[in-house]
Amino acid sequence: MYGLFLNIAPVEFATSTGIYLASLFISFQIVHYIFFRRVPSFGVLLGGTFIVAGAVIIYFWKWPTCLMPNQFQAMAEFVRSPR
Repeated sequence: MYGLFLNIAPVEFATSTGIYLASLFISFQIVHYIFFRRVPSFGVLLGGTFIVAGAVIIYFWKWPTCLMPNQFQAMAEFVRSPR
């Protein structure tokens, strides 16, 4: 079911994966706190911050094609074109 929705979704795979992993981390920490009443350690919070920051960067970053080398511009345009 997850694979079906992921493949028919109108978003790129990297974007959906970043959002998925960040939301998974946050939900796991909430469930862990509810069931075990333990606050995550500093290392877990720091790693989670990097996970969420990575998801935000993947979601909002738009790499300008003018900065790409010529050999990658055609590939980037092909990937971005609607199918």
